[in-house]
Amino acid sequence: MNSKSSPRRRRDQGGWSLTEMLAVVALIGVITTMSLGAMNENRRRAAVVEAARQFRLYVTRARMQAVYQGRPYFVVFDPDPDTGVTGEGPRISLVVDTNRNGRLESDELQLRWERGVDDEDSTTGGGLVEFHALSGAVALDLRTFGSITDPNGGTDLTEAWDIELPDSAAGWGSARRGVMVNPRGNIMTGETVPQIITAGAAVFTDATGRASAVSIRGGMGHVRAYYMPEVSSTADWIKL
Repeated sequence: MNSKSSPRRRRDQGGWSLTEMLAVVALIGVITTMSLGAMNENRRRAAVVEAARQFRLYVTRARMQAVYQGRPYFVVFDPDPDTGVTGEGPRISLVVDTNRNGRLESDELQLRWERGVDDEDSTTGGGLVEFHALSGAVALDLRTFGSITDPNGGTDLTEAWDIELPDSAAGWGSARRGVMVNPRGNIMTGETVPQIITAGAAVFTDATGRASAVSIRGGMGHVRAYYMPEVSSTADWIKL
C-alpha cells in the first residue's frame, strides 16, 4: 500500500515554516521596542525625581548636622559646576560653615581634603562635605511651562526657585541657589541677613514635561518632595 505523509505532517516533522519564523521575529521586535520604551521612560522619570529626593536628603542631613555640631550648614544647587567633565549636569552639595559666620564663602565650596582638612571642628575653608551630580537633562527651570502648581498650596509658581535669592556677593554668586540651616534646625534663606523660610519651593524639570519639587517650611523644619508626571495647569503633585 502506497502511503504518503500529509503536508501538515511533513511540516510538523520538519520544524517551523518561514511565515511562522517571520511572525516570531516580528513579535520579538515589538516586545523589545516596548521594553526599551518603558526603560527609557523610567530612566527619564528617575532623573527628575532624583533631583528632588537628593535636595530633600541634603536639607534633612544639614538639619541633623547643624544641630549636632552647633554650626550652620548649607545646601547648594549649582546649575553649571566647573568640573571639566563633559556632559556633567547640575550639582547639589552639602557644605559646612567652616568659617562659622553664617555666610557661604567661596573657599567653603572646596572639598575638605583638597585643603588638607580632616577635622570637623576646623574653622578654615574646605567646607564641601559631599556632592551629588544630577543628570544633564534636569534643570532648576520652568522652561516653557510658564507656571506650575505650588506644592505648598499657594498661588501658581512662575519661578522655579520660589525662595528669596541668596547673597550674590557671597560664595553663592549669581547662579547658585540654596538654603542655610542654623544650629537650631531652622531652614533659612541665603540672604545677607538670613530669614526663616515661611513657605518656599524649588522645582526641577526636564524637556519632556516632567517635574519634581521640594517644598520647605523652615520654621518647623518640614521638607517634602513631589513628582508631576506631566506639567499642566491642572496637574497635581504626587508626594514622593
